Amino acid sequence: MSINILVNIEDTTGGDSSGSMANVPGLSASSITVQGTGSVCLIIATVAVLAEADSTAVYQLAVNGSATNSPQITAFADSTSDEETNCPTLCWAVTGLSGASNTFAVQWQTVTGGPSKSTSRISSLLVLEITADAAIEYESAVATSANPGATFTDLFSSGSITIDGTGSVILLFGNVQIASGGDYSIDFQFSVDGTEEGAITCCDGDSSNAMSGWSGIHVVTGLSAGTHTFELAYRDRLGTPALSTSHTRTFQVIQISSGATLKSSIISAGAYTGASSAWSDDPNLDASVTVGSAASVMLQIANISMLGSSPDDTCAFRLEMDGAQVGADVTQFVDFADGGTRTLLAAAKTGMSSGSHDFCLGWYEIAADSHADTDRPRSQFVIEFTGIAYHLAGVTKDKDGNTKASCICHLWKYNSGTPYWLAYALSDGSGNYDFTGLGNDDSDYYVVSFKADSPHVMDITDHVLQPIEE
Repeated sequence: MSINILVNIEDTTGGDSSGSMANVPGLSASSITVQGTGSVCLIIATVAVLAEADSTAVYQLAVNGSATNSPQITAFADSTSDEETNCPTLCWAVTGLSGASNTFAVQWQTVTGGPSKSTSRISSLLVLEITADAAIEYESAVATSANPGATFTDLFSSGSITIDGTGSVILLFGNVQIASGGDYSIDFQFSVDGTEEGAITCCDGDSSNAMSGWSGIHVVTGLSAGTHTFELAYRDRLGTPALSTSHTRTFQVIQISSGATLKSSIISAGAYTGASSAWSDDPNLDASVTVGSAASVMLQIANISMLGSSPDDTCAFRLEMDGAQVGADVTQFVDFADGGTRTLLAAAKTGMSSGSHDFCLGWYEIAADSHADTDRPRSQFVIEFTGIAYHLAGVTKDKDGNTKASCICHLWKYNSGTPYWLAYALSDGSGNYDFTGLGNDDSDYYVVSFKADSPHVMDITDHVLQPIEE
């Protein structure tokens, strides 16, 4: 297995949504190479919304121009005062991509008012490619009628999924949109084998077209080999809420059977109040993690809802690695008692030295008595992707077997009958070339080389080359 950070955008470009679905400024990437159709790509995007009066937009993700089965959630801003806005995060896994021309984008469309993107807070788009030993074991994308009850019941249930063993890391991705309406809210929590666990976070509706959707990520490991079930549960928090039948809600279960280790898993309902106007670390979600290698990719994830005890509470949140911000920073506000939304944040980093590093959720109070909900736990996870990378080396020669130096070499892959380009290299003075950082050892690579000599020299290998471990 190899892990590649395909896209890691941290952006403060401004912009306004419109009456038609369009890319959010600064949150798109093109000409992205995916190793092959078997790769699983994890997409996590957060938009820092500008605080303004009575504005709502709906958000979705688009891959290669298509948003089919993408989650769709809204976020609304209530007032310019004290940054009264909630910010959306979308999480989605896709597979079946290949080649060097892939595009990823966050999209939005106005629901009401004039939604805008903040230029003072950071928005993010993260795409991670897991090239092997990963699979989307279950996925559902629906927009049917549903109403929660007074206790947790399953909104989604995967049915029996075969888990390879205790070393597998399981990611649960969920996105849900509440229906338009006034002063009601819903709690959400993931469950494993029928038992709720992890963070309890929420979403609410304030009035017609003023509502914020929900998203969350839970991480599980240590499950025995055999079949297990995974669920996303929901319950009434306030009023008689319903789910939207106009927006796609999603639930996915992703199993990573090797190359990933859950280094820290914290579920806490400990009391905490952020410092006023200054970033401070939540000590309940502070993890000291030993990083195995600078080649590892570290993925940090957090879920939190503020206490909805009084109106107009506002906090800002961000993730921190070794005390420095990574990824987006966003605001969350409570508009009415027992209302509230969630903050989901994720960030990835590579190149961290082997040894101990600090991972934490940072926050500060913007308005009123903004503090943690001691009845609804929050969570932080740190995953280390070690993986295995492969390389393909060779020597450029002419038809007589003589070494040819400084030849232009292009690496291609013949995937299920469809060739696609991967990389470029120039052979050295002895004709040696080496394509490194390949995500798998499939035996269907080939190399095309040429040199503008007198006469020109060119050649192509058979499409049966197999990389070896670096």
